[in-house]
Amino acid sequence: MKNINKIAGLILLFLCVITESLIAQAKMGSMADQITIEIDLLDNADQPLLNKELSVRLSIATFGSDISIAPRKVYTTILSTDKPFKISLPSTTNFTYVHFEFEGMEKRGFLNNYYIFEKGDSVKCRVSGNSYEFYGKGAEKLNCQSEMYDLQYRSGVKESKLYRDKQYETLFRVTKKILDSIFELQVEIVNKHAIKLGRKMTEIMLANAYGNRYAPNISSVIMSSRINDRNLLPAFLKSDAYRSIDMSLNQKLDPTILISSTTYCNFLLEKITAENSIDPKSLTLRSKIEMPTFVFNAIKNNHRGLLREKLLAMFFLRYKDYSISYPYLDEAISYVENTEIKDILLNIKDTRTKGVAFFPFELEDTNGTTIRLSDFSGKVVVLDFWYTGCTNCIILHEGMKPIVEKFKNNPKVEFVSVSVDKDKLAWLKSVASGKYTDPQSLNLYTSGLGTSHSLIEKYNIRSYPTQFVLKNGTVFSSSPPRLGPAFTNNIEARSAFISLIEEALRDNYFLP
Repeated sequence: MKNINKIAGLILLFLCVITESLIAQAKMGSMADQITIEIDLLDNADQPLLNKELSVRLSIATFGSDISIAPRKVYTTILSTDKPFKISLPSTTNFTYVHFEFEGMEKRGFLNNYYIFEKGDSVKCRVSGNSYEFYGKGAEKLNCQSEMYDLQYRSGVKESKLYRDKQYETLFRVTKKILDSIFELQVEIVNKHAIKLGRKMTEIMLANAYGNRYAPNISSVIMSSRINDRNLLPAFLKSDAYRSIDMSLNQKLDPTILISSTTYCNFLLEKITAENSIDPKSLTLRSKIEMPTFVFNAIKNNHRGLLREKLLAMFFLRYKDYSISYPYLDEAISYVENTEIKDILLNIKDTRTKGVAFFPFELEDTNGTTIRLSDFSGKVVVLDFWYTGCTNCIILHEGMKPIVEKFKNNPKVEFVSVSVDKDKLAWLKSVASGKYTDPQSLNLYTSGLGTSHSLIEKYNIRSYPTQFVLKNGTVFSSSPPRLGPAFTNNIEARSAFISLIEEALRDNYFLP
């Protein structure tokens, strides 16, 4: 009997050990499938804090692209010396991209500064003075990226004068020299961290350096050419600075490396956009309406495999507000094998194309009444997303006034504004001012959640103002004629918007 009890005791002990081992392995497994970020605010004599409290904003994405278009989750909190912040996030892909933004600090990060995390990373970010540094598992690559981002180019007085004087060739040559020197310094930083980074991450960092070198420069030339001087881009494309762009990385590195970079594909897309923004016969700028067609065809015909797939996803994320891009969605989806990229394209199709059900929102109006999408059954709704301080939102409101006036007595048409302001009092004040929206319209807000509201996340709304036209709770148009700065006094654009609403009123397809 004693032997039996002894054996039973040993079996129980063995089972306990096995159970504890399995629990430990499960915990290890769960930790390996997540990333952990802890942020400490330090106040010391060497680096005194400029602010004793900081608003921290983390934008989390699994798609490595610039922050303005990547689908992402946003987390915000107030950080103080006695209130650190810690978050653990599931990691379903090899890489997670995190953008850090600290309100009240000069070093807040630029638009494209996504930090690359890997599964299992557990990092502490220590903020002091006007800087921050990373510690812990995975910190090496984050500090490498931070050092690289500190070297980004800012245009100086000399470049501004050359631009004003239209000395383009000299401007491009001066800018190229500065950008090349910054690129060389960034490569030195990568080499300094290379041993600890390992080959794969070193190559990704190198691809980031290339993206940092070219993408912002090409983008700024395109934008300046659109806004100020239509001759700038044609001159840039003919310059030695453009013709000397180094494309060798396409052949040197594996496509899986290039698509993992946060900036390299941005560079490729900017280059494709620049080359297809010009009509080769007239050497003039193509309109914003016709240009996306040429960009899509260039991506489709000149790239293959993973690079083409990522570029297609970035194309549709960038041009999701342009209806001309939608006819190509099904074709693009047929080229894509990567599951994550296909899901991005399918989401655009399922949320932006005509006839799909709109998100069943429930939002508060200025009187505190809950307004639901279902309240607009059988109606045409012009939905406008905005925020206090948005200059283009003010301009759009001015442009929309004749349209609101035309339909103000039509019971089948509703003009609804949705503010992403977090401060309710600021929102109410902006509504009362009449600068952003018509007080007679139905004014709603995202209940203090700002851009983290599920409605905003559903449609990946990253630029404002954004408009939709709905019919009976479904999308009629997710890209109505744009009454932005270039179209405020454009009678043709206003006429097209009015025609769109009238078409929605006539269309019986969406009626119950």
